[in-house]
Amino acid sequence: SAEVQAAHPLLYYTGWTSNGVMLIKHQTEIGEGVGVTFYSIYQHLHTVANKPGTETPLKKGDKVYRKDPIGKAGAVYGKPNRIHFEIVADQRNVEALMGRSAGPLTAPQGRRTSVWGDMHIVLPANTVLYTQDPRTESKAYVVRTSHPGSGGINDSLNSVAQRFHTTPERIRRLNGAPAQSANWWSTVAAATTVAQRTIRVPAQYGAAANAPPADLSLEDWRHWHATRSGRTPADLIISLSEVRGTILLTTRDREGAVIGRCTEPEGGYNLYKTAVKHYPGCPSAGYEMLRFGRILGPDAPAATDMQGGRLPHVRKIVTPGGVQAFVDLNPAGVKVYSDADFPDWLGWTFIDDDTDGNSRCDSKQLLDLIEPMAPTPNPAPNLPGVLGEAVHAAAKALDTALHYKDRLARAYAKIHNASMRKRLSYCVAKLPTEWSRDDFDQRWGWIKGDDP
Repeated sequence: SAEVQAAHPLLYYTGWTSNGVMLIKHQTEIGEGVGVTFYSIYQHLHTVANKPGTETPLKKGDKVYRKDPIGKAGAVYGKPNRIHFEIVADQRNVEALMGRSAGPLTAPQGRRTSVWGDMHIVLPANTVLYTQDPRTESKAYVVRTSHPGSGGINDSLNSVAQRFHTTPERIRRLNGAPAQSANWWSTVAAATTVAQRTIRVPAQYGAAANAPPADLSLEDWRHWHATRSGRTPADLIISLSEVRGTILLTTRDREGAVIGRCTEPEGGYNLYKTAVKHYPGCPSAGYEMLRFGRILGPDAPAATDMQGGRLPHVRKIVTPGGVQAFVDLNPAGVKVYSDADFPDWLGWTFIDDDTDGNSRCDSKQLLDLIEPMAPTPNPAPNLPGVLGEAVHAAAKALDTALHYKDRLARAYAKIHNASMRKRLSYCVAKLPTEWSRDDFDQRWGWIKGDDP
């Protein structure tokens, strides 16, 4: 009744709406020298919590710590246990927080001062794929020897190790127990038959596969290449994440669609052990490569751990078509990011085309995201040149105007869908603040007019 509404103005026409509000100022660092200030707003609280350890309600200026209660959810239009929540920041702090304040991620590499969450490695097209772990594959090599006075080449253990981008110790390991004896190499080098002079050497992969010795052509060098299964047909994004010790490698296409996933059970717990095994020259640098997809700290990789001048990073992934393969995630041309870069292929979208300042959402970007418009047929497909383009453009404009309200209605219905709400949670909207008194009339003057 009118009497009830007059006595309880917050009852509104569809039910009670709670008016408790909490505004929290956050000041924190999200990386090395990267400080940010932002605000979180909690509206429609039923009650405001007491300051921890007291019976006094929280007030302006009180400090609130992580996990401290701030209040009890209230009602919105008669529906209980609901709040309105916002996170707001100015442009400078958005840039500090997200690395940019507009558009898709275009930085050639991810930030180094702020790195957290999942890692995202963008492999360039044409990256080599392997049928088995190339680090465990070996090839046969016949040790070269010459007779006195012949002017031929005499291989030494060190020269063969250098030739195949490895160490003498690894060559000995590849050749088993006999190679552990002190006179093994001299015995091999003095042998008279090819079979006796044949040893195992590491298969070549990654950057080393394109770095043949000076006396070999690239074609001849392929004899010692690790066995390949193909190449990536386009850019692929490999995301590294960890859940309770299991490392998950998710393959996405350039638009962010998931192609498949590989798991490394206990991989997180065994990461340092893996680094010691595959990067014995400098395990700390290897650990960073495995964990972050790049080296961020001061420890440089050991020359003995490199392959053709690059530190390899071999993992198993799912390739387009659903087939698993091994790949070096550190080829030339690779790009490495983290969640701190807010990649657009994960859905992060800046909505910044609503500039009329009237506190209504008039964003074409947002409408196109929620309710894309069907393509407009060209009414004059046989009309050539600029005139044909102009006719088609006019048809598009008319089509957009005629269907605008219907699209708005469908978009409004869609935002209540769980999957769409999740998609919208990755949007960052640039809008005038509703907490400013200075432009109140500009933002709300339309209420007095005829504009619906």
